[in-house]
Amino acid sequence: MRRLTGPDRRRFLHCLLLGPAARLLGAHAALALLPRPVLAHHGFAGKYDFSRPLYLAGRLVQAYVGHPHARLTLDVPDNLLLARDREWMRALEDAEARQTTTLLRTSERRGRVDISLDRRLTRSLMDERGLLEEGDPVEAVVYRRITRDEYRNELHAVLIALPDGRLLVSSSPAVTSR
Repeated sequence: MRRLTGPDRRRFLHCLLLGPAARLLGAHAALALLPRPVLAHHGFAGKYDFSRPLYLAGRLVQAYVGHPHARLTLDVPDNLLLARDREWMRALEDAEARQTTTLLRTSERRGRVDISLDRRLTRSLMDERGLLEEGDPVEAVVYRRITRDEYRNELHAVLIALPDGRLLVSSSPAVTSR
């Protein structure tokens, strides 16, 4: 192989540093630095145990309301009992055409409990900021994820009772009141 010297070497380095390949490589490097939305997301495509709707209630400790989905952290008391008045949960039965109130059990989880919200519930909370504040009482009906993956046992909210009495139902676009 011949060693490049003088003008040939300068021409080679010029093409290497400023040629089309260098510009293409530079463009890819610049694109890699730009912020972009998160594309990898588990979504709610996993399987949930729809035969066991679970009731959770507690005080809101923390809320993330944003994309790709909202997450709420509740402080669930040790003495949580199933709500006596379950009539408000009929909105979920109507939306899902599935038995809820007769199958409903309290979740076994106590203390700090995280629940995920689907895009519809997330959108409802994003559209009307201030629906939930730290310390607010929150009631929810959730399903437990049973898919054997890293999200196993995640709790997915399908009905949330807001402190002002309104209900957010994930299976129906409507926001109803208690």
